[in-house]
Amino acid sequence: SWWAWGVYLDTDVNSDTGYKINGAVGADYLMNGWTLFKYTGNGSNWSWQPISGVLNARAQSDITEMSVTRSAIGNPESINVLFRSDNSAFSSSPKVDYFPDGNNSAFTYQLDGNGGVVTDPVSNNQTLSIDGNINDWNQLQSFGVDGNDISSANSQADILEGWMAHDATSLFVAYRNDGNINTSTWWPWQVYLDTDSNGATGFNADNGVGANYLIQGSGIYRYIGTGSDWAWQYIGGAVNSVNGAIAELKIPRALIGNPSAIRAIFKARNGIFNGDYSSATGIDSYPNLGSGYLTYVLGGGNGGFSNVVDNNTISLNGNLSDWAQLQSFGLDANEISMTGAKADFLETWMAHDNTNLYFAYRNDGAVDTSTWWPWQIFIDTDANISTGYKVGISLGAKYMIQGGALYQYTGSGSEWSWQYISSVTNGVSGAIAELQISQSAIGDPSNLRVVFKASNWTFTGDYSSAGTDYVPDAALTNSEGYLSYTVSE
Repeated sequence: SWWAWGVYLDTDVNSDTGYKINGAVGADYLMNGWTLFKYTGNGSNWSWQPISGVLNARAQSDITEMSVTRSAIGNPESINVLFRSDNSAFSSSPKVDYFPDGNNSAFTYQLDGNGGVVTDPVSNNQTLSIDGNINDWNQLQSFGVDGNDISSANSQADILEGWMAHDATSLFVAYRNDGNINTSTWWPWQVYLDTDSNGATGFNADNGVGANYLIQGSGIYRYIGTGSDWAWQYIGGAVNSVNGAIAELKIPRALIGNPSAIRAIFKARNGIFNGDYSSATGIDSYPNLGSGYLTYVLGGGNGGFSNVVDNNTISLNGNLSDWAQLQSFGLDANEISMTGAKADFLETWMAHDNTNLYFAYRNDGAVDTSTWWPWQIFIDTDANISTGYKVGISLGAKYMIQGGALYQYTGSGSEWSWQYISSVTNGVSGAIAELQISQSAIGDPSNLRVVFKASNWTFTGDYSSAGTDYVPDAALTNSEGYLSYTVSE
């Protein structure tokens, strides 16, 4: 009865096409038992065509492994995935299990050109009790299970799973160790936090992470060195609870600079316990060395960061040197690969002074100012999706910067109705664009929600979602899929 276990693949990352399931997935293909099926229906009916010879599968006890030829599913660059099991074949009281749990949920898996992969960031918006009990984390997405990597005699530190969560003021961190955590010698359990998403700043903690902060045991440290030297300044202690193999920590977001996103590596070092200082046998890195870093996104609705600059600090010349010390919204993947495409955001910024707001972005390739409208910035000034132009399920934009012009929304939410306000002071050079508007032009807001959007159909003739890049990526799928920025003094 292997049909009871299904893996649904949304290969165009568009919930409006394919078989609609669980709100977030429009499945173009289904891996079911030994067979791959292609969807041939209208979205709601059960209509699938089997494709032979492209799926290999093996089940042994409670483990299943499957492989599918990538060309058979259209060589996608990104896939939304939903796992589903249906017990109606085995029970008179059917029970369906979805992974991930919850409506409008799916995993996103990205395949780069070399066959490598990265996973979508984790974001858990929830307040946790710091009591050493993992039960309140069970419904949250972890960073995944880490292998039992440390087997040397007398070792104590080996992380098996890690989590992060956040609320309006705090970042929560939890991990599960292989064996009890030794709080009398707790420093070997470390979490490196790259809060500016820049591997060239902070401590070089492997895997491309430049750690600006370190959680070591329950202590919080800020890096003050030059990149390779061990130079940390203690800045505070985390509220914590340890119960056997479980550790929970809570730290103020403001203490680590109110980041909008974090790259992280967990490390567990056993040299102090058994003399094994080898990175191969005595140190557990989570994720493993050479496997990248963990990405955590702090939901847009819970406070934004702020880049305050002196008047005239930002020169609009298409040069990012004056943004170098400012926090960006983080790196965005190179997601658009279709022939002829020009618009694909790689990184975005905001800043402000007493009177102006500044925006900057780095594109994959030169920004075409002769056809500049495909680069858009949607701005929500009242934090209300019910007002303004609806962008996905996360934002109601009152204003839009389109290319080099500023517009105000005049419609009722869904129709494309904008009134031109003014041109935008700008500087563009190659792949870099800098923009400046007055705060008064958009009502002197104190907090902004922002989504960047790049559309390529005017360059490629392809109107599919594969030609559209959103920053953040979750703008269409997550109610907190926006960037937050605070206009502070």
